[in-house]
Amino acid sequence: MSNTKQIRVTDEEKIKIREYYIECHNYTKVGKKFHRSDNTIRKIIAEYDDIEEKFEQKKQECIETTLEHMEKQHELKKNVLDKLLKGIELKANDIKKMDKMNIKDLATAYGIILDKELKVLELKRNSGNIENEINNNIMNIADLINNPVPNRSEEDVQ
Repeated sequence: MSNTKQIRVTDEEKIKIREYYIECHNYTKVGKKFHRSDNTIRKIIAEYDDIEEKFEQKKQECIETTLEHMEKQHELKKNVLDKLLKGIELKANDIKKMDKMNIKDLATAYGIILDKELKVLELKRNSGNIENEINNNIMNIADLINNPVPNRSEEDVQ
């Protein structure tokens, strides 16, 4: 049995625990930060009826912030995509570069671009929100074009 006496959790500490838990959604992480056991943190969090509502609110804030940021990056994404397409065209037109690049890589890059265009059309048709899909895949295309790897499979790119 331990000789250490547990210090009672104050109301102020409970509020801080709740706020941090809403941020990280992890009992262990909160427990470590506040030097409390997971069970103590679970009991404190269970006292709050609005925790799910707060999670949803936090999630919506994150979504809104992300969408705002993506909107600000729209021109940059268009420029990057233009450069990627020009890079593909230059490599396709330069025989010396074509020798260094596997034809499968070119075909895969082209296929990915077509696939993404079709996905964009589908998203436009279904929801009108295409920014996430484009943003998540632009860097994969850039990597494929700029770093060709022999025998690279389509699964590696995706």
